[in-house]
Amino acid sequence: MRIFFTLSLLLLLQGTVYCQQWPDSLNRRKLYTAIATEAAFYTAGISYLQFIWYRDKERVPFHFYNDGAGYKQIDKFGHAYGAYIESYIGYHWLRAAGVKRNKALIYGGGLGFVLQAPIEVFDGLYEGWGFSAWDILANAAGSGIVIGNELLFGEQLVK
Repeated sequence: MRIFFTLSLLLLLQGTVYCQQWPDSLNRRKLYTAIATEAAFYTAGISYLQFIWYRDKERVPFHFYNDGAGYKQIDKFGHAYGAYIESYIGYHWLRAAGVKRNKALIYGGGLGFVLQAPIEVFDGLYEGWGFSAWDILANAAGSGIVIGNELLFGEQLVK
C-alpha cells in the first residue's frame, strides 16, 4: 500500500517536483489542485486500509507492538523513505504554487508524517499488527530530513 501510494504521488507530481525557481505570487489554481489531489490520495489510502487491507482482520482494542529489532530495519527505512518522499513532494508542490517557504515547510514538510501516521493507528486496532512507536519515529525522521535540509541548506543536500 505504502509503495503504491508513494509511486502514484511521484508519477502524478513529477513535473512540478523539480522546480527550483519559485513564483513570487500565489497561484490559487495550483494550490487548490495540490490540496485536492493530496486530499483525494489521503481519502483513497484510508479507504483502502479500512475496506481492503484490514477487511478480513479482526478488530481488537488499541494495542502496541515493539518491532524495533525486527525486519532488519528495512521496515523502518521504508517508513522514513516514504515519509521523506511524501514530504518532499508536498513541500515542492506548495512552493511551485507560490506558497511562502515557511508555510510550505510546515504544511508540505510534515505531509509524510501526516499521511503515514494513520497507518500506525490502524495497525494498533487490528489483530496481527500493533501500533509501533518505532514506525512513528521513522515517519517523523523522514519528514524531518526534508524540513532539516531545507532549513539548513536551502535544498535537499542529504537524501
